[in-house]
Amino acid sequence: MMRVVVFGDTYGLPMLLRQLPRESIIAVVGASTRPQYIDPLNQISLSLGVPCLIQPKISEGVYHDFIEGVRYLGPDFLIVNSYAMKLRRELLEIPIRGAVNIHGGLLPQYRGCNPIQYAILNGEDETGVTMHFMDDNFDTGDIIAQQRVPIFFSDSWLDVRDRLTEATEHLLSLEIPKLFSGTNSRHPQQDSQAHYYKRRYPADGEIHWHERGCHIYNLIRALVKPHPGAFYFYKGEKIVLDEYHQLSDVLQMKYGIIGRQCLESNETILDILTLEDYYKYYYYNKSIDRNIIEYLTSINKQFDNNCIKEKVFIGIWLKPKNKNIFIAVARIFDINYILRTCSIDIYFNEDKNITDNHIREAIKIIMYVVFTDLNLCKTLVGVPRINGKGIKELILMGCSEINSMNNIDIITFEMLSKNYAP
Repeated sequence: MMRVVVFGDTYGLPMLLRQLPRESIIAVVGASTRPQYIDPLNQISLSLGVPCLIQPKISEGVYHDFIEGVRYLGPDFLIVNSYAMKLRRELLEIPIRGAVNIHGGLLPQYRGCNPIQYAILNGEDETGVTMHFMDDNFDTGDIIAQQRVPIFFSDSWLDVRDRLTEATEHLLSLEIPKLFSGTNSRHPQQDSQAHYYKRRYPADGEIHWHERGCHIYNLIRALVKPHPGAFYFYKGEKIVLDEYHQLSDVLQMKYGIIGRQCLESNETILDILTLEDYYKYYYYNKSIDRNIIEYLTSINKQFDNNCIKEKVFIGIWLKPKNKNIFIAVARIFDINYILRTCSIDIYFNEDKNITDNHIREAIKIIMYVVFTDLNLCKTLVGVPRINGKGIKELILMGCSEINSMNNIDIITFEMLSKNYAP
């Protein structure tokens, strides 16, 4: 039977214990830099009937005693999962068969700290767990195996962590028997693809409202509690956002009194609407056929029934806004960050005071939100057939009609990303 010393905390160790043969575990090791885990690890070691060792800092006099204590155990493997201290060469040279780490990110692209947070911040649509041999440097050893998991647009980092936990257990169940039998794979990392990420600190969570809406949204969902949370300052007070916020909430903050960002052109200005605002101004446009109103209502009910979270409602107003004359209302939905696409319904005001130029500027503002703020590449735009001015401007912008929904009088266009900044 193989002899294994396991390193970890109350998150990582239980996964190892569920997959390793109980009789193979000869000691449990915790990090002195994470004292909150020492008592729980002592309880785990007692239940296993094995010693619990605490790794001191190299500067401490007892560090040599710790190394000799591990050497005395005569392990075949050191296996590490969710551990906060570096294993130096004098420790890595002890096990007969090697030291193995479970890294909560895809290597070599996500070496270093906080791989879940950085994957979300970078807008990745997947991450994964990597089992690899350990060497003198962080996360640079030969890869044994990987398991990938998706990152969905509405995930917080906790959702991703839960998915990674399942993937880790599956990976361990497949690879530990191979490690013990010596039949595991092993291949070096491609250093040309490597990126090392530094440890994040609470101060790194500050929101800068001039940044893209999708980046602010990713920052918030990457730092929900128990992490310290993203934060901003408003009237001298620090406001912490440590719970999940929908994209529409983020854009309302960015373009409202909190973020004070303004997206406007010479004669038009953007407003992020609530759902109630959206219906209010949608119904206000009396020129829109009642069938379209009923269609929109039914679609929104379907969205709500299917628990689809992300819908963004936009109003484009004629300046000055206090005249209460809107040019267009739009609903952005079906946001897909894997394909980087979305759908938009736009309803234009057919009032005689609304000119072709107003319509053109309104479309540009809406597309700026889609292609710049949300960083998407393609959208399908639905417009009522009666909105002749809007249809004309979309065609002049190079959009092509791809489908006509004749039963509800909606024309659909495809629009690709361009620089639509007003």
